[in-house]
Amino acid sequence: AHSPPRVLCSVSAAEYNERVPGATHKQPISKLILSSRSRRIFSCGEDSMVKVWKASNLRFETTLHSARGGAAWVTDIALLPTSNRLLVLEADRTVTLYDCWTGSLSQAYRGGLNADTRQAHCMFRRVRSASAVDATMSSARESSSGPAPPDAALGGQSACRLVRVPLGAMPDLVVSPSCAQPILDSSKPSAEMVLLGLSTGAVSLYDFSRRVAPTDAEDGSMSLRQLSTWAPHRQWVSRIRHWPSRDLLLCASADSVIEVWDMASDRSMNRFCSPGFSGLRHVFSNLDFAEPLRLMATCGTSQKICLWHPLIPTLVAKLEGHQAGLIDVAFDRDGLELLSLSEDKVVKVWDLRTHRCVRTLEDGLCHRPRDTLTALCLDHDGRAVLCGAE
Repeated sequence: AHSPPRVLCSVSAAEYNERVPGATHKQPISKLILSSRSRRIFSCGEDSMVKVWKASNLRFETTLHSARGGAAWVTDIALLPTSNRLLVLEADRTVTLYDCWTGSLSQAYRGGLNADTRQAHCMFRRVRSASAVDATMSSARESSSGPAPPDAALGGQSACRLVRVPLGAMPDLVVSPSCAQPILDSSKPSAEMVLLGLSTGAVSLYDFSRRVAPTDAEDGSMSLRQLSTWAPHRQWVSRIRHWPSRDLLLCASADSVIEVWDMASDRSMNRFCSPGFSGLRHVFSNLDFAEPLRLMATCGTSQKICLWHPLIPTLVAKLEGHQAGLIDVAFDRDGLELLSLSEDKVVKVWDLRTHRCVRTLEDGLCHRPRDTLTALCLDHDGRAVLCGAE
């Protein structure tokens, strides 16, 4: 006899996920995204997969995306808030969009394809059958105490099938996309503008609001062109933030330099090179920006967080208290608090009015193979901190 759903709901998320085939990433989690509208958490890892989790109880739902044979590395994921779609970037220049409500594949593009849109391009993807998607992501309004999806719909290959997906061409995308940052354009409320960081150090702007269909080939809409491009760095762009009121890009890169770039004049407004702490070279790894305070937070290999005004070259403040190198920083919604994650599995909450740590959260679980946390995400509505592990 099958166990009733209420028994599964009484089991902790960790124990439940351990029992579900394919519920965990095979490599470290590199990014977490929360869709507040559908109340789903999306994770991507170095195993070239994107997985879906229920935000209310952290239970695994499905593997949304798997790169072809694991050959293409998923470099980043981003949420398009207008349409509630998930953007997935791969190192082979494939860009895929999924509906966050249903989990269905919405659109796929391939960078570097022939700009002649009269030539049809397609690829084959292993996607979940309609019944399996309905079983796992049919309604984000389902109560958190409701029945859990059946095991067969969660991990079984029998619930998957190969489908032919029409490919839109992105002829300007000739190198690997490294990161994505959606931005809002007040003059075009229906547009879905996305800044794509590239492996060459450039940043390109695309509008993903236009849907591509196979019947569009005659009018040229099978080709998605970049709207603008800038070159703030010479190496892999790791993170982008946008200052909309000043139309500035804040970019971190593998060259350990943070550039403040004017999008209108296409020139650098400020540059932050890694300062030295205690005689050691500090390497920037991540940044975040709070427009209400006009404050940028950076972190890296040192144990200190640096606070800057993007247009002033001098340091505003240093936040000290971590005992290990920092992985990520994130502002809360109003910009009055900052959260930081370090390699020793410690999350600190900082009050930016006093520059003091007001709370310390420690992960007591032991993770394998390396006991560390690798990703940070804030659930503003649930007032929760989400972390991904190795």
